[in-house]
Amino acid sequence: MAAFKGKEFEFRSQQQEMAVAVARALGRRATSSVEAGTGVGNRSPISLPATLFALEHHKKAIVSTHTINLQEQLLYKIFRS
Repeated sequence: MAAFKGKEFEFRSQQQEMAVAVARALGRRATSSVEAGTGVGNRSPISLPATLFALEHHKKAIVSTHTINLQEQLLYKIFRS
């Protein structure tokens, strides 16, 4: 387990695969569509590469989700923490 700001995190290969796919698409300036089942942990692997890319290049990142629940998680648990 890894720790960040006092919280422990479990490595999940699906999350790593999603993060790499998003980062590659951003590097190619391409569109990316990522889908993962409930419980995999979609927030970080989607939002972190997009946020880092946007900050580095002084651009905006758009993250679209299928559910309002995931939208709210991104807004309140990732971007406002």
